[in-house]
Amino acid sequence: MIFEGKYMDGKSAAIRPVTLHFDLQHVVKIQGEGTDLEYHMREIDLPAPLGRTRFIMNLPDGGRVEFTDEKAHRALHRLDLDKSGMDIVHWIESRWAMVIGCLFGMAGAVVLFFWLGIPLMAKSAAYSLPADVNIAITGKAMEILDTEYFAPSGLALERQQGIRDQFRSMVADLENWDHYQLEFRSSERIGANALALPSGTIVITDALIELAEQDDEIFAVLAHEIAHVEYRHGLQSVLQDVGVFVLISIMIGDVGVTTSIVAALPTLLVTSGYSRHFEEEADTYAAEWLLAQGKTTEPMQSILIKLSENNPEAPFGEVLSSHPELESRIKNLQRIDTR
Repeated sequence: MIFEGKYMDGKSAAIRPVTLHFDLQHVVKIQGEGTDLEYHMREIDLPAPLGRTRFIMNLPDGGRVEFTDEKAHRALHRLDLDKSGMDIVHWIESRWAMVIGCLFGMAGAVVLFFWLGIPLMAKSAAYSLPADVNIAITGKAMEILDTEYFAPSGLALERQQGIRDQFRSMVADLENWDHYQLEFRSSERIGANALALPSGTIVITDALIELAEQDDEIFAVLAHEIAHVEYRHGLQSVLQDVGVFVLISIMIGDVGVTTSIVAALPTLLVTSGYSRHFEEEADTYAAEWLLAQGKTTEPMQSILIKLSENNPEAPFGEVLSSHPELESRIKNLQRIDTR
């Protein structure tokens, strides 16, 4: 095989036209005016080209040959088994249609990563946080809530105790039953509402208890909030927003980043809502608890409707959160009733 090129010795600015001869012993001879060199292919570095740029042959003594014969380049490149796959890369780079297709493919991969990858990472990270971190986050979050949202409850102590007794029976069979704690608060700012914090603290407002016409509606709300704790919904929702680097750091146990999370998450927890999937998952948990008590999902449906009418901006359960359509959630509960 014979092809033309330009030789640079790496010591001067001179560029010399040369002829390259390649024989069956894989020896390349480079000949031209004042140039007569010979190398075996294993001595030569043949980097993959970028798009339609010139092909380059790096020589062991620091010299270089540039050439444009694509057929010769492919033949030489096949001898370097470690880089044989780069022929495909060059073929793609040399064709606009393939480049555009790759760009669309990369964009699709990025979308898929944000749609599926980050939620999966957030879920793994949420379950990776140790109990003491959850307790620290909950403590800071309650400080923020009690400062900005809540006032002491005006509910009679006997009424509070009755609800707490039922709440304890609801969590008695859970793995971390001793982490659960029910708090009562009043709040003109958020009205009839409830929320769950990572360690198992659940807060319910006086207005929600007054809104309920039967205790089963209150316990349906509490079951819904228990689900948010058990499934780590609050942490997952927040962790999806904190960035891939932080998620990876949590998953590999980076103590420094975990400490920063403790400081940042409380504020995010009290201002973040749940996705439609998380809300319906919690609704289903509450519905199944009602069915296990020999009841229907009617109390759950009833309190959802009342909360929606009472506070359209936050029709169920969490501070400043956004919720899926009421009709969709009611239909989901009705489907559970007919199983």
